[in-house]
Amino acid sequence: MSGHKLWPWRFDFERRTLTHIKGPVMDVYKPSQLPRYQNVRNRYTRLLADQPAEVSGVICTVRTVAPAVVAVASTTTEPPPKAVPECFMDVLEEWGCLWMWDSIRMTGTDGWLEDSIKEGTLCAVTDGSYIREIAPDLCSAALVLECSKGRGRIICSFPEQSLCANAYRAELLGLMAVHLILLAISRSVKGLTGHVKIFSDCLGALGRVLHLPHSRIPSKCKHADILKNIMINCKKLPFSLEYLHVRAHQDDEANYGELIRPAQLNCWADYAAKTVIWGRMGLDPLPQKPFPLEPITVWVGGHKLTPDTSSELRFWVHRQIAREVFVELKILDADAFDEVAWRQVFNTLHDLPRLFQIWACKQVTNIAATNKREYQIKKRKKIYHDPRCPSCNFAIETCEHVLSCCEAGRVDCLQKSIDSLEVWLEESNTEQVLKECILKFARGRGGTSMVLATVEHGQSYRRMAESQDFIGWRRFMEGMISKEIVEIQREHCGLEDIEITADRWAQGLITKLLEITHGQWLYRNVHVHDKVTGTLATRRNEELKEAILDQLYIEEEGLAEEDKYLLEINLKDLEHTSGVKQHYWLLAIRAARRWQELQAMEERGVAEHDLADEGRASE
Repeated sequence: MSGHKLWPWRFDFERRTLTHIKGPVMDVYKPSQLPRYQNVRNRYTRLLADQPAEVSGVICTVRTVAPAVVAVASTTTEPPPKAVPECFMDVLEEWGCLWMWDSIRMTGTDGWLEDSIKEGTLCAVTDGSYIREIAPDLCSAALVLECSKGRGRIICSFPEQSLCANAYRAELLGLMAVHLILLAISRSVKGLTGHVKIFSDCLGALGRVLHLPHSRIPSKCKHADILKNIMINCKKLPFSLEYLHVRAHQDDEANYGELIRPAQLNCWADYAAKTVIWGRMGLDPLPQKPFPLEPITVWVGGHKLTPDTSSELRFWVHRQIAREVFVELKILDADAFDEVAWRQVFNTLHDLPRLFQIWACKQVTNIAATNKREYQIKKRKKIYHDPRCPSCNFAIETCEHVLSCCEAGRVDCLQKSIDSLEVWLEESNTEQVLKECILKFARGRGGTSMVLATVEHGQSYRRMAESQDFIGWRRFMEGMISKEIVEIQREHCGLEDIEITADRWAQGLITKLLEITHGQWLYRNVHVHDKVTGTLATRRNEELKEAILDQLYIEEEGLAEEDKYLLEINLKDLEHTSGVKQHYWLLAIRAARRWQELQAMEERGVAEHDLADEGRASE
């Protein structure tokens, strides 16, 4: 029986004999004749030990009833013997993971593959394709195995959905497919020897496969899953392999008929690989699948984990942590969190400047430096700070209020920012109805639901509207858009000839929304911190004006004759300046009065000293 499991127990129904095979010998068990068990069914006692092994009966398992007494627990028949593969396609089917061979086609005479390998006339040509503008997570490969004597041909093409898709991976995929087919051929024809030429237009991929290590792929090697599959399974073929380079796109310079055969096949493979990607336009993304003979795969979020996709692991770890934090801090509940297009949010934030990331984090988690936050901090130090909004001077200023403040200037700033968003949506070829819904929802400032914004457009947008309303207007303005918004734009990109992908469009939308929210903070900070018209500057000027009036009320008292010019000051300048000159004036007049006071104290001290001297002299 094939397989790694050993079945030492066998039961022969006809002879009512149980055997325990121990390598070259076996123990024989018969129905028990012990007084306690001789009339009990399914009780067996060892009768003979270390007899020459003889395999008979069906596989079984036993359980111990008492010392030297066992019972048959279960039985099963042996599986049928493994079928001998008749051709390499049988081997491919035995391996499973047939997605790579969905389009494989073969023509030719019987036995042409073996004959071509034996005579060294088999030529394998492969090429890959990657079109980032159409499908950033999709690459494809095409291959041709052809006998140079015209006895037969195998052609195949296939796509692969992967987060690490690129042109280099596409080339490696084609080389791996060629090696797997050659391995299947070698297993279907025992003792096959000969020579095969493998052509590719990628020198980097050819060199990598040619110089693969014998035992271990470096841990940080790009596309290690492909290279490891080739290294483990395909580097000990019984026939020799020769890796050759063919220059790409030679049909751009010469007629197809004038090219050598490997160059012609390379041109066909290039076209076939591109056709696979073009054929996927407008269709749902393919699920990523393991390769044939790939023994172990690790999956995170539906994607295969490789050294190239370590960022994918970070994303899912960060997403899980963020989900727990958002629920704990009551930012979003778990269901609303799951509605957000976190993949696009994650990629967007990682492309933004570090300080902008920090601001976004503070805004979302409600720890930005609002007046309420300042009030809470200074309250511990027993210092009063006004928690009200500096614009409307009525509501308590929180991170949420920064977005929803009804002060006219704030609202006007928000609407102008949304006008800028409208221009961007138009320039980015946003789906028309989606654009209108986004703008209505944003301009509603929390008072208009997305469901209400989509009510005129039928049920097709209702799922998106309900999802975004679940997340909320504030979080939408902080960049937390619904996954459904991305999918609507993705479908639009598939139907129209649009250069920007749905994911890049979503990242642009998230950036624009964050910029709008940040613009509200800029307006608020200018209102508070402007050196002339800011609320803090106004408060300082009021305090400065009051101190100046106190000095003017004292008038010339305490001033020396040469310092009385300081009383000439224009208080109206305070309304149009930062008050720096007036502050220096205040320091100057206070210093002049203090100097005069010290002079008077010194004169009094001298006079008292003289009187004391006169008194001692008179005595």
